[in-house]
Amino acid sequence: MTRTISIVLLVFSTVGISLAAADGPFITGAEKRLAMTDEHWIVRTVPEMDDVRIYRSVYHFEQSPSGTNLEMSMDVYYPPHFDGSTALPAVILFSDNAEMIDYFQTVAWAELYAASGIAAITYQAKRTVSKDYEALLAYVVEHSKELHVNANRLALWAVSSLVQSAMNAVQQANENHPNHLSCAVFLYGRPASLRTNWDGTPVLLVFGGRDDYAKSTYKRRFESQAAEVGLTYEIIEYEDGDHAFDVFQDTEESIRCIQRIVDYTVSKLSF
Repeated sequence: MTRTISIVLLVFSTVGISLAAADGPFITGAEKRLAMTDEHWIVRTVPEMDDVRIYRSVYHFEQSPSGTNLEMSMDVYYPPHFDGSTALPAVILFSDNAEMIDYFQTVAWAELYAASGIAAITYQAKRTVSKDYEALLAYVVEHSKELHVNANRLALWAVSSLVQSAMNAVQQANENHPNHLSCAVFLYGRPASLRTNWDGTPVLLVFGGRDDYAKSTYKRRFESQAAEVGLTYEIIEYEDGDHAFDVFQDTEESIRCIQRIVDYTVSKLSF
């Protein structure tokens, strides 16, 4: 049985937010999930996910000549009891639409990352995915102090069909923001072609042995291109893994694989 509680997420300015305030403009991970109607979740959970704190802000606003407003929001997930005294490394969860910010899989991974001691950022995309990714990136860099995020320690996470879009967006963003990522994590997707402006960001690729979408041919093509550009990468091959194993395969191996992904991201952001 699904319980649904309506929670209004207010939009606040990032100026002067205090994470130490108990009555600040935050909701917890537990409150976020109660507001969601989707019964799915990822199979790896930890108790601390209930207590992560989520802050919503507007990262892009524009008005067309006709007077139509375009507003795009982002959520920052902070570890439980984080008081804002330091700047946290952060992982950006790649988006290609306006609903991804509240999509169960994105929310679950963001909570898991925040419960592991780093910040996680989800966001809306309403124009082209590359343009919105770069707008988000520019906002995070400019407002890193107010957001309590270390803009020199950023990672990117993407899954499935988003992997190609994410890789292309990174390569485009590198033209204006070179070396902006400490690592990238791509799950069961088809990697995009590596161009000369991939800046050497280390990559973790995850493939499922039973996944018909991201077949081994894509892995071999990536390995060949990575060798040509001298890219540092790691590959996790989950032999019995299906597509979206993190959601639909509740096994010990799935849980270990998810934890390996989290550990990789945290370690690359912590050096």
